[in-house]
Amino acid sequence: MVNDYFGFSAGAFAVAWELSGELIRRGHRVAFLCATERREEAGRADLEGREVIRLYARTPFRLRPALTIHRPGLVARAAAAAAEFRPQVVHAHVVHLHFSFGLLARFDRQGWPVILSAHDTGIFCPTKYTCQPPEDPARPASFRDCLACQRFRFLPGRARATRRLVNGHVRRVAAVSHSLAAILRANGVARVSVVHNGLDAAALAGQGWPAQRFRDHLGLCEDEGLILFGGRLQREKGDEAALRALALIPAVLKPRLVVAGRRELFGPRLRGLARELGVSEKIVLAGWLDRDQMLGAYRAARAVLVPSLYPDPFPTINLEAMALARPVVGTCFGGTPEVVAEGETGFLVDPRRPEETAERLGRLLASPELAERMGRAGRARLEARFSLRAQAEAFEALYREPA
Repeated sequence: MVNDYFGFSAGAFAVAWELSGELIRRGHRVAFLCATERREEAGRADLEGREVIRLYARTPFRLRPALTIHRPGLVARAAAAAAEFRPQVVHAHVVHLHFSFGLLARFDRQGWPVILSAHDTGIFCPTKYTCQPPEDPARPASFRDCLACQRFRFLPGRARATRRLVNGHVRRVAAVSHSLAAILRANGVARVSVVHNGLDAAALAGQGWPAQRFRDHLGLCEDEGLILFGGRLQREKGDEAALRALALIPAVLKPRLVVAGRRELFGPRLRGLARELGVSEKIVLAGWLDRDQMLGAYRAARAVLVPSLYPDPFPTINLEAMALARPVVGTCFGGTPEVVAEGETGFLVDPRRPEETAERLGRLLASPELAERMGRAGRARLEARFSLRAQAEAFEALYREPA
């Protein structure tokens, strides 16, 4: 497994780590090759049955578009480290922050089949493709789109170069959703399949804080209607949309929006909007939560809100909510509609319409029975269609696929 960073709080790495655990249980030997910006973290370690190799690499932000096409020095070190492990397959995840797509070409030339999990649009777009209208994202990005979006970071020819490296040296690109696969194909990426992420609901059931411990941690009352928002605090993830919906939920339901993430990111933009909407007292800034605390947050919540305003490929929070039997009020854009069954495991909304989001959240806050029924249905759907076992089996089939 190759990933640009090592960190359990980050989506792509967490997905890769869970998948690797299932592969180990199925008899495979797995090593992780990661980059780190801290010299003291570089080196080798054995962690939970995996060999972890971390290489020191600092990538200046303004140079990243060029360096992540090809970076000869880091590529040579990474290839040498991988050669000691003697892999039969290289499964890459995120490589567009440090390692570079040139590393995938190097692996292929050394005779190691390369599978690339596409967690986002990083193959051709370093800004998550937020420039396209969410209703019609599967259309090619133009030179004008990229120049307007990336501005001083725009490097003409980068997307063409990275596509050529992927199309020429990656055996299979595994997109995390059909939505993302359509975007990748429209932008010239070849040999794209879909492998949805998975979770082991039974394993999560025995982990993490109970609901009451989480409520006590934040001084929350049991009769409050807790709504969990766990995405990054940025417009594209729907932070402002969440506040606008919160303002429209009837006060009698005692709504409280629990924001999981670094408190300092709830800056002047969001504080000003909260004051304007009159919801400042209804927002609980939980701060950064570790894995056990986050599981407690799910258990304490009546509903989980995922209001992304762009085609978010496959938010992991959907699966985690379902694993903990919590209904999701999720965006109608991106990969969320592939996971959330409308009216069965939650609701799908256009987050640009706060009244629609507020109405669905209000239904769940007003009816604990409805929330519980949808939560149970969500867990059953995850176990049937988005299990960790199913994800591992799909990748095993790709690993065995002939060239």
